[in-house]
Amino acid sequence: DQYNADCFSWMNHPVVRTPHLDALAARGAGFTQAYCQYPQCTPSRVSMLLGQYCKTHRQYGFQGNMGSEPVHLMEHFRRHGWRTGAVGKFHVDPLGLHFVPDYSAPSMSIDAFQANPPEAYYGAYLERHGLHYPTHETHGGQGNPPRPKPPEPAFLRSDVPVEHNLERWTADRTIDFIRDCASRKEPFLAFMSFERPHGPLNIPFAEEGRIDASRIPLDPGETEAQLAAAMSVPEGG
Repeated sequence: DQYNADCFSWMNHPVVRTPHLDALAARGAGFTQAYCQYPQCTPSRVSMLLGQYCKTHRQYGFQGNMGSEPVHLMEHFRRHGWRTGAVGKFHVDPLGLHFVPDYSAPSMSIDAFQANPPEAYYGAYLERHGLHYPTHETHGGQGNPPRPKPPEPAFLRSDVPVEHNLERWTADRTIDFIRDCASRKEPFLAFMSFERPHGPLNIPFAEEGRIDASRIPLDPGETEAQLAAAMSVPEGG
């Protein structure tokens, strides 16, 4: 939910190369205008899962209790005989234990209570492979344990090997779920959510040399006058 809309090579970005997403776009549809229901991630996700505007479900923040047992998208399919699976970043705290599909593999510590089975949680996976959690890639936020101090430069290096990083784990667990459903010949609904490019923006050591920061176009910074104008309060405001 933080990926810039024009950062695709099929959108003619001067630096970013996205061959797999380009192939997906070539076989599907690309929307040049899209709107979310709220300028904050959790209420917007709740809207997508419930099919309701915020004014209906009344969720306007990160946390809180819906006060009922809402039938969200996953539960609707589950009640109609479909096997449901969710992998990656959920961050739908208001739904709480109502959001626990047949297979649930969360990547964030604040979602760990929704893991089904419990060992499907990403932190548990890392510990089984002798790796510390949280990592330098861990999405911060309330409820997360403190991350270890990252090495320098902090914005580049990660302590997670490529074969165990967030993207690889999220994709592999989703593939496992789909293959399992196929072997059972069951209809299924798979929900997959990558955490990044949400910060912290750290990459594996092995990838560090592939980045040439001088080729990344940056918009000019705002001047002192522009910042002052943006922060000023109009008369009568």
